[in-house]
Amino acid sequence: MGTIEREDDTYIGPFNLIDDNLHLLMKRGSEIGNYNTIKGNGKVIMGQNAVISDYCSILTTVRSAYGMMGEHAPPKFTDPTDADIYIMDDAYIGAYSVICPGVRIGEGAVIGAYSYIMKDVPPNTIIRFKPKKLETERRWFRGKDVEQQ
Repeated sequence: MGTIEREDDTYIGPFNLIDDNLHLLMKRGSEIGNYNTIKGNGKVIMGQNAVISDYCSILTTVRSAYGMMGEHAPPKFTDPTDADIYIMDDAYIGAYSVICPGVRIGEGAVIGAYSYIMKDVPPNTIIRFKPKKLETERRWFRGKDVEQQ
């Protein structure tokens, strides 16, 4: 298991695979569900009350497809890509989602189940896997209308 720094009231469920080289920082109230894979050489920083649901893959390192070619691949394509992942305060990642390296999930964002996230998610945004409708804006957040903030 990698380096894990946890504040009060954090939770890590059973059967999670956390890579030996990974640095995980969990702020107060953050949670990691069951059967998740958190891999790579980078950092995963979880804000207050951030949640990673079950069966998610959080990847801080990705090798290109050329990496599987071994000695036949061009040298410039065999190096892995490392980047930190930031899951900001009150963000939620739904079950079976994949988060790629270098992604920043904004405050209050909701990632629906079975989502594949390759770029940053703005604050208070809902990403859901539905054909032709991938993003909507979150209008209500903790008892307040988001537009009034």
